[in-house]
Amino acid sequence: MTAYFDPRVVEGVKPIEFPLKENPMMVKTAIADGSITSEISGDQLLSGEQLMGLNDCAACHAQDRNMIGPSYNEISQKYDTDDETIKNLGDKVIKGGTGVWGRHAMTPHPELSASQAETMVIFILSIDAGVVKTRKPGIAADFYKAGVQLTQIPDMIPGQNPNISTVVPDLEFQGANASNRREANDFQGFEDYFVMHLSGFLDVAEKGTYEFMLGANVGGRFMIKDRNIVEVNFFKDWFVKREGVAELEAGPNPFRLEYYEDVYGSRLSLRWRRPGEKEYKEIPVSAFTHNPQEIKETSPGIKEVYEVNAPGYGASLESVHPSFDVTTVTPEGFNKRISAVEMLPNGWAAVSTWDETGQHLSPGRCSK
Repeated sequence: MTAYFDPRVVEGVKPIEFPLKENPMMVKTAIADGSITSEISGDQLLSGEQLMGLNDCAACHAQDRNMIGPSYNEISQKYDTDDETIKNLGDKVIKGGTGVWGRHAMTPHPELSASQAETMVIFILSIDAGVVKTRKPGIAADFYKAGVQLTQIPDMIPGQNPNISTVVPDLEFQGANASNRREANDFQGFEDYFVMHLSGFLDVAEKGTYEFMLGANVGGRFMIKDRNIVEVNFFKDWFVKREGVAELEAGPNPFRLEYYEDVYGSRLSLRWRRPGEKEYKEIPVSAFTHNPQEIKETSPGIKEVYEVNAPGYGASLESVHPSFDVTTVTPEGFNKRISAVEMLPNGWAAVSTWDETGQHLSPGRCSK
């Protein structure tokens, strides 16, 4: 039998606003570091599971394998079970969004209440309740051999194991240079056409505004709590620096850094300026921890990425399905760039266009 827990059934923490049936079978589980225990009924487990069954979760997720979205096991291993994380993930269930697990958009669920969404999140995060989530020093690092030229931060096609999954001490990386004077390669021997994903927690003693400077050759993206903080994207043969700002809470703050290299001169650096400091400094090794479950199974070979220069999901448009009729609907002299078209219930189409003055929304009657 697998034990599941509600990490908020503790004194002083808001309970879930969901009627639960009494059940004589009680499961005692350890929360976080084992310092708190809670007894819950089997029906608390079913509440989140039943809500998921009534929605479209199974269309994109499975417990132990990647589909369109990540597996429940991966989600559970990635996130802590604190109240703020549950609330943030519940908001994402309701509003939808992209960015954490690739370019596939998560479907919004506005019909769910905050309590229902958080109940579903609690169920997902408790799937590996038998594994105590004890953070360890260092950063989880996954390396993927792309094998194709990369000109912007790529999204990996789901379901692939990395070539290497290991722990690194910090966020200062440098590869072998052109003259081969450097003996060590911080990128685990990778030199060209590869992707690196870093994840862990940034532990800070003081709540406040922290400034970050990301330097990369060729490109990278730094995120904290699923929010994009700073990005560098394809400045060929140059080590480019960009700055960003984040509000951090005292304690562990989950982060993710995605990096890619095209050819020659791989280098990555993330530094910070803490509240009250005047200069950027290297982030000390002691500030980084990771969840050991982030270390993945590996496999050899070239890994697949979505086409980085193509719209949509990366597949090029070769032709139109024969069941569709092709009609030119743009009037003569219409020279704006169309970025999106949304069909409206009344038969009209909302057309988003782009020109030198910015973005516009223009309604137009659809031909039938």
